[in-house]
Amino acid sequence: MVPPCRSDFVTCSDYASSIPLATIQLHFFDVKGKMAGMEPAMKILFICGKGGVGRTAMTAALARYFGNRGGSLAVTLNDPDNLGHHLNTLIPFNTPSPAHDGIHVMALEKQRILDDYIARHFAVGFMRRWILNHPLYPHITAILPGIREVLLIDKIVECTTSCHSNQWQTILVDMPATGHSISLLNISETAAATIEYGPLRRRLIRIRSRLTDPTFCRAVVVTSAEETPVRECRELILALQNRVSIAIDCLVVNRIDPTPLSEESITILNRMSLESIEILASDMCPDTTCNTTHITADSMLTAIRTQLARSTLAKHMIHSLSDWWQEPLVLIPRMDGETPAIITQNIADALETGGFHG
Repeated sequence: MVPPCRSDFVTCSDYASSIPLATIQLHFFDVKGKMAGMEPAMKILFICGKGGVGRTAMTAALARYFGNRGGSLAVTLNDPDNLGHHLNTLIPFNTPSPAHDGIHVMALEKQRILDDYIARHFAVGFMRRWILNHPLYPHITAILPGIREVLLIDKIVECTTSCHSNQWQTILVDMPATGHSISLLNISETAAATIEYGPLRRRLIRIRSRLTDPTFCRAVVVTSAEETPVRECRELILALQNRVSIAIDCLVVNRIDPTPLSEESITILNRMSLESIEILASDMCPDTTCNTTHITADSMLTAIRTQLARSTLAKHMIHSLSDWWQEPLVLIPRMDGETPAIITQNIADALETGGFHG
């Protein structure tokens, strides 16, 4: 079990009731975070979490953050176009490519890595082409237990010692969703249990020792302040610690909904006449500038109460996590932006303001 958390977990700013509803998104930008144990020797951070909580956006934001601190390499094991949109660049397969602001990017795909591995180890051109083009090749490689996954993890580890590794200090890996991440990070131990001797076993042991070295590899766990993601986040952390034995660097709670209005303001709104509320709504969104129909008092109150309920749930989930997590949480507000790249830059700026301290 994870020991109880200290009471000094990181919190977001509370909002005064005087902040206009229309400008809250702009004000909800006070992020304070602590990245536990970040040291100059750190090389790889695996960004893990449930699907849909913002792993790719966090990978891109951290790539921007560490791009100004010795350079970064952002690696995605998912759709490269998604990471490309967040970093406003094209993501090549299997070869690191410079993007901008000290950032390098690369996408990894298991079958392509296996093809490259075979191509490198068969020097005779006609033999290499014969193997790769043989109709049975995809069927044979598909039944080899874990070989593609082993080569994928090995490729990531190799990026710390490649001829280009002096161009980055931190590698950020955009991992698949929870279950696939655990299987992938645990593949070296799983495969070593069936391979008892030979060069491949030695390779597996080397990979395992690197992944479990907290000065070399750690995991950043991303969740959102909702019930299902938080429950899966706890399961992920326990699996990473107990099954994979990889150190957790920090826990990021992403896309936190701000409190739209205080309870006192809600009470005042409830006491206002419907006519007064409709006048207020009309001032906030006059018909001449809105594409929607006239805002009614009832719809305005419903929207505020719904947002208040989401914010209350977020606070409850954050306190729930803090009850058992050892380190301060990194809290990221829900941010709007015209493009994924703008949202990512806003998150990176917030991390810069909050200071990911070593």
